[in-house]
Amino acid sequence: GVPRAEMQSMIKQVAFPQAQVLQVRTLPAGSPVGYNATHICKSETRVATIALGYADGYLRAFSGKGGASFAGESLPVIGRVSMDMVTLDVAAAAGLREGDWVDLEYDLQRCTAASGLSQYELLTILGFRYLHHWIS
Repeated sequence: GVPRAEMQSMIKQVAFPQAQVLQVRTLPAGSPVGYNATHICKSETRVATIALGYADGYLRAFSGKGGASFAGESLPVIGRVSMDMVTLDVAAAAGLREGDWVDLEYDLQRCTAASGLSQYELLTILGFRYLHHWIS
């Protein structure tokens, strides 16, 4: 993370979290998604539940604001981020299947604005359940 604005050009993001798709379903219009039914599907919606949650450092602040991508398609978070699961609207990713991996939108500047945390904090709260791949 960038600790000071003048270091922006010298420091590049090093963490690119991914999560696996646990389930893909099509929900009818009017279906609630997430704790306290914080999202109601306005029309029939194809959704995916991914193995990720606030226990992994993916904050509840990203509920309805975060997202992921698959094959270049943007997949918005719908409903509330729970402890171990996040639900995505995957209508744009017709090829997405259970077992696939999605790339989380974890741009540190945007996540800082959404959460109020520093970039450093956003990196340090990423949980121990992530499998780490070190690239040199």
